Amino acid sequence: EKREEKKKKKEKKEKRKKKKKKKKKAIQTTYASCMKEEVHNSLLLIFSVLLAILFYQINSYMSESFNNQLIVPACTVGLVLVSGAIGYHFGAKSAGGAKSNSSSSSSSSELLDDDATNSEEEDNPRRDAIIQEIIYTEQTYVGFLLVLEEIFYQPLDTLSSFQDAVISKHDVDLIFGNVPKIRKSNQRLLHLLEESQDSNISQIFLSMMEKLKKSHKPYLENFTKARVRKEYLVEHNRDFERFLRVIRHATPCEGKTLADILIMPVQRMPRYEMLLNDLLKYTPDDHPEYTSIQEALTKLHEISVFMNENNRRIEVLRQVSGSISGFENVPENSERTFLFEGECSATRGKMPQQYTLFLFDDGFLFTKKKSKKIFSDNDYLFKFVEFVPVSHETFIEACSWRPNG
Repeated sequence: EKREEKKKKKEKKEKRKKKKKKKKKAIQTTYASCMKEEVHNSLLLIFSVLLAILFYQINSYMSESFNNQLIVPACTVGLVLVSGAIGYHFGAKSAGGAKSNSSSSSSSSELLDDDATNSEEEDNPRRDAIIQEIIYTEQTYVGFLLVLEEIFYQPLDTLSSFQDAVISKHDVDLIFGNVPKIRKSNQRLLHLLEESQDSNISQIFLSMMEKLKKSHKPYLENFTKARVRKEYLVEHNRDFERFLRVIRHATPCEGKTLADILIMPVQRMPRYEMLLNDLLKYTPDDHPEYTSIQEALTKLHEISVFMNENNRRIEVLRQVSGSISGFENVPENSERTFLFEGECSATRGKMPQQYTLFLFDDGFLFTKKKSKKIFSDNDYLFKFVEFVPVSHETFIEACSWRPNG
């Protein structure tokens, strides 16, 4: 009986190994074919962007030569060229992706059917489905990061160096931030997930946690400011609005606007936490990954809490700065935290004057009330008077004093 049990266990292990090899081989084949197609389509995209730049140069030359009497509609022609190549680029990608997804889905369905018929030999198929969902959603996320970088950021960044730029280099950097770094870190995560398939998922997240936090943090800190600037440009810059409209309709962005894609990095970290929670739910207590999944969840929760607190801090700062005329005179500090607001009396010159004081963790901002009931019944619009920076040590000493009430 013992020999028979050992024999059965050995057969089960061999079956599992064969299934893992089959999955890995299918993924490697799909990845290789996708890479070949990616190189071909990327070259076409680069060529079309260069053509667009050439038309912009022709436009500038013709405008100067004919004293603005003859202007070539280079912007429209260039955008049509870029959008056409983009459509082909992502159309081919989606077609290839559809084939690979259909083949992978058929193979995965076969595996799930096999798991259902041999439930005694395999773990809960629901757990495998959650792992596949983690990989699939990461593929979708990285795909949209590539859209953000290649379709929006790179063309706008390239054109910003010309006289007839759609938007300035400063605005490009402000709106898109460190999107290339986020894309690189998540592409690495996706590569590891695809290689591992159904094993060591939690260890992969643990190994990538710091890189993900480091790449996403600057983007999240800048997100509110970037969103406000983008909305302003869409409303006041006709070329930028036209660029976004052409790109949206000429490429398979699944109906998503630039705003929809820009918010994805903000939503991704909480999404990881939700998916790993589901994975833990369907992982047996005695599973080798159970403890490491819990550890990964703890770290993800810490990052999510930090980012939520950071978002709240940034939103409060945005509201405060939006109510003060001349706030741009305050030195920039991405780590600044608003503490409280109150009335105070201070002597400037000979006579004491009334001020509204805004206290931050790096200084005191003195303002004057400018007008009432601009935002709501309890808000005022203030005028910048002076910002007095303080060192950390001075601030700690000042914290020992509290105003009455």
